[in-house]
Amino acid sequence: WTLPSRNSAFWLDRNLAILASVRGGWAAHLGNVGLNLREVVREWWRARQVGVAEDIIKKHKYTRGGNGFRRDVRATQEYVVCMTPRVGSSLLCFAIHRLCCLGVPDEYYNPRLISLVLDSINDNSIRTTKDYAKALRSRFASDNGVFAVKTTWRHFVDFKECFCVPQRNVGMIYLSRRDTVSQALSMFAANQSGLYHLPHGGAVEDVDLYRKSLLNSMNASGLHRFEFIVKNIAFQAARWEGYFAENNIAPLRMYYEDVIQDVPDAIEKISQFIGVRAPRYQGDLPLTKVGKNYPREFVEFFSESYRSQFFFSRKQAHGEFDFERIRSGSGGYIDTHSLDQAGGRRIEGWSLLPWRGALVPPVRIAVLCEDGPLEFWAPTHARPDVLACHPSAATDLCGFSGRAASSGAIDLYGEDPDGFYVRIGAVPAVG
Repeated sequence: WTLPSRNSAFWLDRNLAILASVRGGWAAHLGNVGLNLREVVREWWRARQVGVAEDIIKKHKYTRGGNGFRRDVRATQEYVVCMTPRVGSSLLCFAIHRLCCLGVPDEYYNPRLISLVLDSINDNSIRTTKDYAKALRSRFASDNGVFAVKTTWRHFVDFKECFCVPQRNVGMIYLSRRDTVSQALSMFAANQSGLYHLPHGGAVEDVDLYRKSLLNSMNASGLHRFEFIVKNIAFQAARWEGYFAENNIAPLRMYYEDVIQDVPDAIEKISQFIGVRAPRYQGDLPLTKVGKNYPREFVEFFSESYRSQFFFSRKQAHGEFDFERIRSGSGGYIDTHSLDQAGGRRIEGWSLLPWRGALVPPVRIAVLCEDGPLEFWAPTHARPDVLACHPSAATDLCGFSGRAASSGAIDLYGEDPDGFYVRIGAVPAVG
């Protein structure tokens, strides 16, 4: 049972699902206590991450003596840019920084960046994460009192006490991407090549070497890593949606595809949302797209392979299910699957249909079994606690659960009112 440091929350759910799906008499017991176990381990991991940050802060050696200039700016307006990876957050936030009146949004709670931030603040009186959070609001607020931070779900939940969203009436901006497969492809290429951003007017130093590094990943191992990234993005999106629903938050929803088309318009929407007047952004954009350098074969291999990937042959007849009506992207996540005494499997998860620019609930869940007939399950809300706090959440995030009488591989798809499908996930064969 492994728990890597990167993408920790996703791996936690994945490993607990594996434990809950093993054969044996204690599998049913795990199914009953799995939720509590998951929450206990999540809290342990969050406390561990905060402890790492506290240790970094206490042991940090300031390169300039630690007696830096202390700004006396009181943050009167705050907002958080909530994001998943590769959604144009750097482009948007760099542009916001240039305006000097909407804060300086950055990943201040990313443990990899804390030392750099501490050097920038240069204040040796900071000894705890609370001191750190207080210093951030003073040091990085714009002169008009606007403080901003951007964060992934993992860093947000690890340092939730520092954000204090409900207590401070913090504005939430949710930046995502309509095409999850293209988003995962961008993340995969960045991890593979080490090139995450290009400045405006910049170019890849050695295009041939860059493209070769991407082409070398076109294999089964690369596909496995790519699918992991897709699932991790879907996992983070699910957690953000659950948080918004639980806390009755209506974030300003923004999409990568719209932001890159008109950055000034995106910034204007943010200024209107938080109620701060800002001049219209003018001038060149701070970054340029890296994706224009992707080899065509690389894009086709991963995007098309994933979108048509099944654990069994597409030639198998499945009645009503039309493989040609599958849309791109990932539309959900399988939380758990467990084996019952009769050899069937209980599967639970959530689903949404993200391609329309709004969160559209699926009409039904198509369950394709390798060794059984096509089944359709009706979606139900998987989070009664969320529904109790926010009744309209049922239209945003639909859960599902059901029993498949199959020991073979299973693929699940969400179906929209027009009969189009988006892939939720898959369960491997037993044995």
